Order: sequence, then structure tokens, then C-alpha cells
Amino acid sequence: MVGNQEGIHSRKIAATLLGSGKQFGLTEVEQREIGGHRIDFLPKATIFKEGEPKAAVYKLSQGMAVRYWIRAGGRKQIVGFALPGDSLNSAFADRHTCSVNVISQATAWAFAAVCESGSGPKPPSLSRR
Repeated sequence: MVGNQEGIHSRKIAATLLGSGKQFGLTEVEQREIGGHRIDFLPKATIFKEGEPKAAVYKLSQGMAVRYWIRAGGRKQIVGFALPGDSLNSAFADRHTCSVNVISQATAWAFAAVCESGSGPKPPSLSRR
């Protein structure tokens, strides 16, 4: 039993760091234990907009969403699509780098932001030498 508990603990740590519980087989109860809460969205709902301060990291558990940038003149440029199990935003940016709208009715898990302005660990620099 101890080995199983250690395995669950390792999956929780990995899911917290990477923002994706489904990859590591976390149940709904385990996702709640690491601070997540479930949110249901209707079709065409906006989850967040590009440039807004990040309050949470979102992981899609059901449905489909589209990531996009707003270009000059108000045009939308699609960056990509999100399917169940995908993270909708970066765990390391202080602000959202794109906007996300729900395509079909969807459910997402929201986890407290890891890195907000002035608090929490900052990601290491990835500059080339």
C-alpha cells in the first residue's frame, strides 16, 4: 500500500507542475486535492483574453476550444485547438499569451496560477549562449 501512495503522490506533483492531471491518471478527487476546481462553459464562451493577467492555469477535460490572437483590424488568427487533456495557457507567463473561446460545451479544471507578478518562483531563463 505504501508504494501505491508514493505513486499517487508523484503523479500529483507532476500534474501540479505541468498543469495536466489527465496525463498522469489523476481522478477528479485527486485534482480537487491539488487545488483544482471544475468549471463548465457554454459554446462560444470566452475563457480568457490575450493580455489579461493570469489568475489560473486551465486544463480542458471535456469539449473543444480554440486559441487565437487578435490582429490589426480586429481579425482573429487561430493559433491552435485544444482537446480534452490539453492545457489552455502557460503555467509560467504572468499574462495570457492568446485568447481562448469554447467551440462546443466544455468543462475545464482551473488551478491557482504558479507564477504571478511579484510572487512565486520564476521560470529559469532559456536564453541561448
